[in-house]
Amino acid sequence: IWAISSENNDKIALVDPGDALVCIEYLQTNNLMLTAILITHHHSDHVGGIAKLL
Repeated sequence: IWAISSENNDKIALVDPGDALVCIEYLQTNNLMLTAILITHHHSDHVGGIAKLL
């Protein structure tokens, strides 16, 4: 899982969010708003968390 963000705002894009719980914890801990999800390919370890993040 990769996170792409800017230092100047609270918006973030996640790349290949295979584990939603890890992503949600990171977003909440850092007070970030998920604005995009990027997927490199369709393997469960890359797309497994998408449904819970939407």
